[in-house]
Amino acid sequence: VTQKGLWLKDLDLTAYLRYNLKDSSKLAWFELRRHWSNFDLTFQWQQTFGGSNSEFGLLPERRSVQVLGTYYF
Repeated sequence: VTQKGLWLKDLDLTAYLRYNLKDSSKLAWFELRRHWSNFDLTFQWQQTFGGSNSEFGLLPERRSVQVLGTYYF
């Protein structure tokens, strides 16, 4: 799912959810990105759900949060 211009003209939301039908594990990802003329500021969140023997539950990081800045020159 992507929504451009969320609340503000230069604010974008992107999200997805992967679901494994076989073991019912899930991977969720969310990104909020603010654009300026030469710079982007991004907040990213990722979380996995599932048992330790499932596809997404096996990943070592259950939750990850990042704030990134990108400068364009």
